[in-house]
Amino acid sequence: NSSPAGPAAWLLAEVVDRLLRFMDDDYLTVMKKLGTRDCNIVDQDALSDALSSVKSGKVLFLHTLETCVDEEHRKAHGNEIKSAVAAAEALVQDSVKSSEVQLPQWMAPVAGASKVTMR
Repeated sequence: NSSPAGPAAWLLAEVVDRLLRFMDDDYLTVMKKLGTRDCNIVDQDALSDALSSVKSGKVLFLHTLETCVDEEHRKAHGNEIKSAVAAAEALVQDSVKSSEVQLPQWMAPVAGASKVTMR
């Protein structure tokens, strides 16, 4: 069971909220900020952004920033975009912890190993 105030609940609520925020004013805010309306914002894109936020503990729009910028805006602000994306990716990577876990004996044939790396 997950907490109704925990990260799983926040993740699901945030995905829906992001999609509604973008569509709320017919993408006018998105167009003003990013220069385009054609940014393929669907549930998977919002989930990718929100999942990066959950992993890092900070609200990020990583996928949106990488993909939802028209060429004119990218030419004018390319270095800023690259820097912001790199900083966000580093934040997510720094927050990902991994450890090796010993599997129960009955799971080893399915997993193909007796240990797996959990992230």
